[in-house]
Amino acid sequence: MIGLQRGIVKLVPYDPHWAHLFAQEKTTLQNVLNEYAPTIEHIGSTAIPSIVAKPVIDIAVGIKGMNQVEKVKNTLEKNDWIWRPKFGDIQNHIVFAKGNNEERTHYLHLMEYGGKIWNEKILFRDYLISHEQERLEYEKIKLQAMEKHGDDRKVYTAQKDLFVENILKIANSLRLN
Repeated sequence: MIGLQRGIVKLVPYDPHWAHLFAQEKTTLQNVLNEYAPTIEHIGSTAIPSIVAKPVIDIAVGIKGMNQVEKVKNTLEKNDWIWRPKFGDIQNHIVFAKGNNEERTHYLHLMEYGGKIWNEKILFRDYLISHEQERLEYEKIKLQAMEKHGDDRKVYTAQKDLFVENILKIANSLRLN
């Protein structure tokens, strides 16, 4: 099951069905964005087996250049994606939501393929998938943040920022060696 009321944080146990839901959406996106998006990836906690997550599928769509944003934005909006201008930044990272106004089921993160934000999202996911201790630590941080700030998604996310930054530093240093 996926979907979460806007503005709140609810974490649920990992569900292997999330990978299937992502694959379905990826196929649809490839069909409508075929000329613009060379790569579509499952990101966020629903892409990391065995940890709790908000039951919302996060999708990274890498485009060839941010000069294609307007065309991609129009295509996405014609296919039930809602642009969320308050999130991301128009020059590097644009966010769309799917689902009704009360309950979101998917978030799509549009960014330049191979750009800084793209690389960070993929690197963080891949690092946690392959490092159990850090994955468990991240899960603990998420659960604590939810207990304290389950009614404020912005604060919940901010509670995880330092951990994410540290993991990215470690993962980047390993990648460079």
